[in-house]
Amino acid sequence: MTVEKKVVLVLCDDLIFGSRISGEARAVGLETRVVKTVAKLIEISSREKFSGALIDLGIVGDCLQMVIKELRRSQHPLLPCMGYGSHVDVELLRKARSEGYDPVLPRSKFVVELNAILLSYLNNSC
Repeated sequence: MTVEKKVVLVLCDDLIFGSRISGEARAVGLETRVVKTVAKLIEISSREKFSGALIDLGIVGDCLQMVIKELRRSQHPLLPCMGYGSHVDVELLRKARSEGYDPVLPRSKFVVELNAILLSYLNNSC
Protein backbone atom coordinates (compact mmCIF):
# COMPACT_ATOMS: atom_id res chain seq x y z
CA MET A 1 0.00 0.00 0.00
CA THR A 2 1.36 3.42 -0.98
CA VAL A 3 0.94 6.36 1.39
CA GLU A 4 0.11 9.51 -0.54
CA LYS A 5 2.16 12.53 0.47
CA LYS A 6 0.11 15.56 1.51
CA VAL A 7 0.79 18.75 -0.41
CA VAL A 8 0.16 22.39 0.46
CA LEU A 9 -0.42 24.99 -2.24
CA VAL A 10 1.48 28.21 -1.56
CA LEU A 11 0.98 31.55 -3.31
CA CYS A 12 4.18 33.49 -2.67
CA ASP A 13 6.33 35.57 -5.00
CA ASP A 14 9.18 36.02 -2.52
CA LEU A 15 11.78 33.33 -3.29
CA ILE A 16 13.39 33.38 0.15
CA PHE A 17 10.10 33.39 2.05
CA GLY A 18 8.70 30.65 -0.19
CA SER A 19 11.79 28.54 0.52
CA ARG A 20 11.31 29.09 4.24
CA ILE A 21 7.71 27.87 4.02
CA SER A 22 8.77 24.84 1.95
CA GLY A 23 11.54 23.98 4.42
CA GLU A 24 9.18 24.10 7.40
CA ALA A 25 6.65 22.02 5.48
CA ARG A 26 9.25 19.34 4.70
CA ALA A 27 10.21 19.26 8.38
CA VAL A 28 6.66 18.24 9.35
CA GLY A 29 6.21 15.80 6.45
CA LEU A 30 4.43 17.93 3.85
CA GLU A 31 5.31 18.83 0.29
CA THR A 32 4.61 22.25 -1.20
CA ARG A 33 3.75 23.63 -4.61
CA VAL A 34 4.83 27.26 -4.61
CA VAL A 35 3.37 29.49 -7.31
CA LYS A 36 3.91 33.20 -7.89
CA THR A 37 0.70 34.31 -9.59
CA VAL A 38 -3.04 33.97 -9.12
CA ALA A 39 -3.34 32.55 -12.65
CA LYS A 40 -0.86 29.75 -11.85
CA LEU A 41 -2.60 29.10 -8.52
CA ILE A 42 -5.94 28.57 -10.26
CA GLU A 43 -4.35 26.47 -13.01
CA ILE A 44 -2.50 24.09 -10.69
CA SER A 45 -5.46 23.75 -8.31
CA SER A 46 -7.51 22.36 -11.18
CA ARG A 47 -4.94 19.58 -11.79
CA GLU A 48 -3.68 18.51 -8.35
CA LYS A 49 -5.18 17.88 -4.92
CA PHE A 50 -3.99 19.79 -1.86
CA SER A 51 -4.37 19.56 1.92
CA GLY A 52 -4.56 23.33 2.26
CA ALA A 53 -3.49 26.64 0.82
CA LEU A 54 -1.28 29.43 2.15
CA ILE A 55 -2.13 32.66 0.35
CA ASP A 56 -0.14 35.91 0.25
CA LEU A 57 -3.01 38.37 0.27
CA GLY A 58 -0.83 41.10 -1.20
CA ILE A 59 -0.62 39.10 -4.43
CA VAL A 60 -4.34 38.31 -4.51
CA GLY A 61 -5.45 41.91 -3.94
CA ASP A 62 -8.89 42.51 -5.48
CA CYS A 63 -9.35 38.82 -6.42
CA LEU A 64 -9.95 37.60 -2.83
CA GLN A 65 -13.41 36.21 -3.46
CA MET A 66 -12.60 34.65 -6.83
CA VAL A 67 -9.49 32.88 -5.52
CA ILE A 68 -11.11 31.25 -2.51
CA LYS A 69 -14.19 30.23 -4.53
CA GLU A 70 -12.04 28.65 -7.26
CA LEU A 71 -9.84 26.82 -4.75
CA ARG A 72 -12.80 25.39 -2.89
CA ARG A 73 -14.64 24.55 -6.11
CA SER A 74 -11.68 22.65 -7.56
CA GLN A 75 -10.52 21.07 -4.31
CA HIS A 76 -12.99 20.63 -1.46
CA PRO A 77 -15.63 23.01 -0.07
CA LEU A 78 -13.86 22.96 3.31
CA LEU A 79 -10.28 23.28 2.03
CA PRO A 80 -8.31 25.29 4.60
CA CYS A 81 -7.27 28.56 2.94
CA MET A 82 -5.02 30.60 5.19
CA GLY A 83 -4.27 34.20 4.26
CA TYR A 84 -1.37 36.35 5.38
CA GLY A 85 -0.41 39.91 4.60
CA SER A 86 1.03 43.17 5.75
CA HIS A 87 -0.02 44.26 9.23
CA VAL A 88 -0.59 47.79 7.93
CA ASP A 89 -3.15 46.65 5.34
CA VAL A 90 -5.90 46.22 7.91
CA GLU A 91 -8.68 46.55 5.34
CA LEU A 92 -7.28 43.73 3.16
CA LEU A 93 -6.93 41.44 6.19
CA ARG A 94 -10.50 42.25 7.30
CA LYS A 95 -11.89 41.65 3.81
CA ALA A 96 -10.05 38.30 3.54
CA ARG A 97 -11.66 37.18 6.81
CA SER A 98 -15.10 38.15 5.52
CA GLU A 99 -14.49 36.14 2.31
CA GLY A 100 -13.70 32.97 4.28
CA TYR A 101 -9.91 32.83 4.52
CA ASP A 102 -9.17 31.28 7.89
CA PRO A 103 -7.05 32.14 9.67
CA VAL A 104 -5.99 35.54 8.38
CA LEU A 105 -2.77 36.73 9.96
CA PRO A 106 -0.28 39.53 9.65
CA ARG A 107 2.90 38.14 8.10
CA SER A 108 4.84 38.42 11.38
CA LYS A 109 2.29 36.28 13.25
CA PHE A 110 2.09 33.87 10.29
CA VAL A 111 5.84 33.22 10.65
CA VAL A 112 5.42 32.46 14.35
CA GLU A 113 2.44 30.14 13.79
CA LEU A 114 3.63 28.52 10.54
CA ASN A 115 4.62 25.21 12.14
CA ALA A 116 1.23 24.80 13.85
CA ILE A 117 -0.61 25.73 10.65
CA LEU A 118 1.37 23.17 8.66
CA LEU A 119 0.74 20.48 11.27
CA SER A 120 -3.00 21.17 10.99
CA TYR A 121 -2.73 20.69 7.20
CA LEU A 122 -0.86 17.42 7.74
CA ASN A 123 -3.84 16.17 9.76
CA ASN A 124 -6.45 17.58 7.36
CA SER A 125 -8.72 14.98 5.79
CA CYS A 126 -9.97 17.13 2.86
